[in-house]
Amino acid sequence: MREVWEKLSETHRALILGLVIFALGLALRLAGMGWGLPNENRIHALHPDEEVVLAYSQQIQPARRDFTPGFYNYGTLYLTLVKISSDVVMGYGGGPQKEDGSDRVQGIAQLMSAARLLSAVAGAATAWVIFALLRRRTHVVGAILGGLMVAFAAAFTVHSRFMTVDAVGTLFVALALYWAVRLFPESDEEGQLIPISESDFRRAALAAGAFAGLAASTKYAGVLAWVAVALAAVWWLSRQDAEGKPLRPVGSLLAATAMSFGVVVAVFLLGTPGAILEPEAFQRDFWYEVNHVATGHGLVFAGTAPAGIYHLINLHENLGLILVMGALAGLIVGSRREATPWMGSVLAFGLLTYLSLARAEVKFMRYVFPLLPVLAVGAGWALGEMHRKGTNWSRAVVAAGVLAVGGVFGGGLMRALTYTGWMMSTDPRDEVGQLLRRTEADKTVGIVADPWFWSVSLYPAIHGGPMMGWPYRSGNRDAASGPQVLQFVPENPDTRMKWDERLLTELRPDLVVFTSFESEGYDRLALLAEKEPNRVPEAYRSEMERYVAFTKRLTELYNLEIRYAQDRPAVHDLMYIRPEVWVWRRKDLPMPN
Repeated sequence: MREVWEKLSETHRALILGLVIFALGLALRLAGMGWGLPNENRIHALHPDEEVVLAYSQQIQPARRDFTPGFYNYGTLYLTLVKISSDVVMGYGGGPQKEDGSDRVQGIAQLMSAARLLSAVAGAATAWVIFALLRRRTHVVGAILGGLMVAFAAAFTVHSRFMTVDAVGTLFVALALYWAVRLFPESDEEGQLIPISESDFRRAALAAGAFAGLAASTKYAGVLAWVAVALAAVWWLSRQDAEGKPLRPVGSLLAATAMSFGVVVAVFLLGTPGAILEPEAFQRDFWYEVNHVATGHGLVFAGTAPAGIYHLINLHENLGLILVMGALAGLIVGSRREATPWMGSVLAFGLLTYLSLARAEVKFMRYVFPLLPVLAVGAGWALGEMHRKGTNWSRAVVAAGVLAVGGVFGGGLMRALTYTGWMMSTDPRDEVGQLLRRTEADKTVGIVADPWFWSVSLYPAIHGGPMMGWPYRSGNRDAASGPQVLQFVPENPDTRMKWDERLLTELRPDLVVFTSFESEGYDRLALLAEKEPNRVPEAYRSEMERYVAFTKRLTELYNLEIRYAQDRPAVHDLMYIRPEVWVWRRKDLPMPN
């Protein structure tokens, strides 16, 4: 086997290694792909965004050349890809086909599965791209480890199973960085820079621009990837030969850079034509998203650490602290070396992205995914250079890197496998719902908020979200039986509130259930109110006080009977796959047999 391997060309070896990394990443992502899909017992998806994405994607009609869904919180390229995947499924007899709607739930699950496959492939392909980038710039050991960092990044593997924009957007960012790095000369074994032909330079500039445009048309912040092209142009402008002449003709350099930016704009508009065709809707949703990120996401992140610190925790969840710190060291050292100027462009993109996140009040885990290729490049390059040194100390560093990729120091493969196991098992909302339907069918169960993805699965339609409308949500709740589900709703439903004490004092359900999604933020603010009351945001003070009053009355009237999934993740958009569940029983009721 070794002899066969040694006879292969360097290109064929790289292709095989890249395919192996891709296959490992894809195999990991395919496990647990069925998590949270609609089924006969739960007719809505557990992920809160997937049905919204699917609904808007169906507004796009490629055959009619209609690419304007009327929804622009993100670019619409991903929606177009979802629509194409849906059409393929429908073309082969899948999806909802029957006029009576009897196959709707199964059909919707098939459409979601096809779109989730796009995310899984994109997540695994991102690892392959990072390997390909590093293979040209450092030892193959570092390239393999850098690729595996992305393949096994714990939270990234989770989100690569969702029908959302994040994995696809991250792939386009990685591809833009790959081609931007190609704008810098490679080094030979003696550290001398190898010249780049004009045609290769122009091709790399245009490709980097195209993928930056695709990234922006998936998630707007992806346009920042183009900064790596701009940095490459600046570097070339500063380079002169021994006679003081520019290493590259200034005119052709500026022309290639300008064309690259033009490609960014053109590709973005091709992917999101609504920016021109529906300017009012585009500007409405674009600025809504900008303001939303700047102002916050309700109580989810209220009272948490500043985003600059919070996102370090998010990165640790993916890679572990050792790899994050090693990656930063690699990026800084590499950026200062004469032989690796390309590292500066990767670092610049990472810094711009991080600074844009650090100013925000919304701190979702998925926002840091574009930083994963950057960190993987930094750590992979550093480990590759350590392997080249061959000293005992450098070998120890590489060994530590291998353990870190495996997740020994947090994040990595071990954490990814834990999350995968959760996604392959019964969700806590379903498990507790099955238990209550089996043992408490003759009881009444109170819920503390409007039913949605956070709710325990007490009846099939309970996870229908706001897009379904209040009549649908309240009607299905009122029709539920075995057990009957109660929610306190005033005469004017528009005045209903979460954590309304009247649920306990007037409706007096036999049981009360809620999840960590519903209590998220309240406990944190209540604790903050005890220690530093002035730090509690005024906008949430009344909600927090209502929650405190509700829980106080709850403990007076009810006993905690079930507390399930206490090992759930603390990060909001990892908790999707494993929320904690509480079940309280009224004190004057006997325990079930």
